[in-house]
This record gives sequence, structure tokens and C-alpha cells, in this order.
Amino acid sequence: MLSDMNIRLQTNVENSVLEFLAAESYGDGSGYGATIYVNSSGFSARVFCTFGPWPMSQFVAGLERLDAELKGEAILKPEYDHWHLKFSAISTGKIVVSGVLYQAEQELSFSFTTDQTCLKPLISDLRLWQSQTST
Repeated sequence: MLSDMNIRLQTNVENSVLEFLAAESYGDGSGYGATIYVNSSGFSARVFCTFGPWPMSQFVAGLERLDAELKGEAILKPEYDHWHLKFSAISTGKIVVSGVLYQAEQELSFSFTTDQTCLKPLISDLRLWQSQTST
């Protein structure tokens, strides 16, 4: 396991939060783990999630396309689990962040809107997280 870091989406909205807490890269290159924390208008979840290199690469590439083109979506969904995070462009500069997080007998479906200016810092932090995987 390589060093933990915290990654926060800067939402420009006071009551909406998305964070990857104690984000770690597994030293064997098998993937990533983090506690995903979401707060959307008072509803919140804090769930430890893991996923492989391919979903992370696809998610970051999707975020980069969203940032450049302001259309489409970026999805982080692991290969063998049912939680997911989705960023979707809906209009000029508006991004909907939505998803589903769950743990034993509980599930949170959430959605909030932010703007595309929040994407670049998130992409940069996710790229740094990716680069922590040992070679």
C-alpha cells in the first residue's frame, strides 16, 4: 500500500461534498481503495470502496473529456461491485455529480450540481493518486 491522501471535489456549493478519504494505491498495481464520503443536501454516506486500474483510467479520461468538451459523462464503477459515481454535463458549464453508495442493508442514491471549473483540480488529484502505484 502506498501513501494515503485525501481528494476533495471543490463543488462551489456549501451543502454538497464528494471526497476520497485515505485514498491508497495498492503497491502490487492491482488497484485503489478509499473511503468515499458524500454529503448531498444533508444526506450522507461514508463507504470504503475498491476498484482496479481500468475503471480509474476510464474515469479520469472521461473527466478530461468532460472538461474539454463540456458534453458526455465520466463514470467510476468497479468491475465486480454495484456502487458507482457519475459526472454528467447537462448545460453550458454545469456538471451533475450522481451515484450510488451502499453497505450492509443501506444504500444512498445522490445527485448534486456543480460547474466545470471544479474538474481540473479533481483530475489533477486523481492523476497524482494514479501515479502513486509502484512500477
